[in-house]
Amino acid sequence: MLVVVKFVSDVDDEEWRTFFRAVTSISKESKVIIISRVESLTRYGTENPIHLSRLPDEEYGYLFKTLAFGSAQAKDHPKLTLLAGEFTKLLGGSFLEAYSITNLLRTHLNLQFWLGMLKKYKSVTKSNLSVFGEYPSQRFRRRCRVDFTNFLPSPADPLYLMPPRTEAEVSERKLPKLTIGDIIVNPSLRPKGDFDLVTWESRIAPYTEFCYHVSTCVEQHPKTTLRRKRDATICL
Repeated sequence: MLVVVKFVSDVDDEEWRTFFRAVTSISKESKVIIISRVESLTRYGTENPIHLSRLPDEEYGYLFKTLAFGSAQAKDHPKLTLLAGEFTKLLGGSFLEAYSITNLLRTHLNLQFWLGMLKKYKSVTKSNLSVFGEYPSQRFRRRCRVDFTNFLPSPADPLYLMPPRTEAEVSERKLPKLTIGDIIVNPSLRPKGDFDLVTWESRIAPYTEFCYHVSTCVEQHPKTTLRRKRDATICL
């Protein structure tokens, strides 16, 4: 038996031992793989941890174009191919952002739409650099809130994406849920109160969704021109 466990937070040692004993009691050849960003969970490993790093720029660019064009041929869209390169420079190697952006681009393979999306994302990048001193990809990676207001048609109410919600949290809270595509095409669909924003949904079973919580009660922070340290742990 092979069991793959993804942790979004630390876990009690005794609970882990109970689970691990149950798995290994089935067969001594059973294996458990832990996936997590929580470094302390390496204490459960019997092998040295493998730390995943970002893809080289060339490979990330290839992934982005594959996702963006889908079944279409990139060579048939030379101008869009050039714009794909501009997107990858802004995304900083983020898989989540690549999937989220290409989900929108793939449904509109025309120059005007792609130029509009690129302009919006550049504006989002500029806003986050001004307010937080970080690129959106850095904010996403550190699970900090990201200012996505400029991604919507102007004028728009502030749109701050809070750290990703687990499917259990989404199910429990039962807030209104929209996709990023819905709210861009028709901003009037935005609920009056808090809601969950789906930025990406897997196209294969079990069709996992990646949701952000959008709160109407977000404290405003003064702008800053100072870059925050990469190893900072306090998020605004």
